[in-house]
Amino acid sequence: MVAGLLAWTATSITGPALAQPTSPRPTRTRIAHFPILYNLPLCVAHELGLWRNEGLDSELVYNGDLGATEPGPASRRWGVEIANYYRPAPWLVLDADVSLSEARFTSGESAGLRVPESVGDVVSAGVAVEGVHRTFAGLRLRYFGARSLVEDDSVRSRPTTLVNLLGGYQVSPRLKVTLDAFNLLDAAHNDIDYYFRSRLPGEPLAGVDDHHVHPVVPRTLRVATTVAF
Repeated sequence: MVAGLLAWTATSITGPALAQPTSPRPTRTRIAHFPILYNLPLCVAHELGLWRNEGLDSELVYNGDLGATEPGPASRRWGVEIANYYRPAPWLVLDADVSLSEARFTSGESAGLRVPESVGDVVSAGVAVEGVHRTFAGLRLRYFGARSLVEDDSVRSRPTTLVNLLGGYQVSPRLKVTLDAFNLLDAAHNDIDYYFRSRLPGEPLAGVDDHHVHPVVPRTLRVATTVAF
């Protein structure tokens, strides 16, 4: 048996894009979201969402010289989101979410139509085990696709894939021991990438266009004990 739900929502938001007393610039956006939910037997749930953000008057973009965001050209965004949930047994849960989106400038103020740093492909999937002889565990994968770093899409970031692990034991109703393993595969990726002109000692006075990154943390283990009072 399949149950479907179709809904439509529209939102209009108005507010200052950036607090600048000398040149306030209001922004408006109109959002349409069409979620479709299917509940299937065997504790399976699927959700498909189609959305479109039409008419954002000003897209916030990062300015490397200021080290902050500032109002940019108008833009529009659209995409699809797919969520899946499956519980084949009372102690086992599987889930997977996929998000695909596009972001484009709609005016000719920039050198291209790509919105820098906008994430187009995101995947999150995991498996969780709970309630098995007082133990619990979870394994989760997160993937972020390559992103445009400049408006003309001539420079792109690398995709990022991270795997995290959680495990634990419920010693008593008030005492719990957990182990977290962040970046389990010790992947050498970046949390964020920027591309702008900067200058280091010895470089030309005009500066050099280059990548500026914040790397992900290396493989890290954390042990914690939780006591409830």
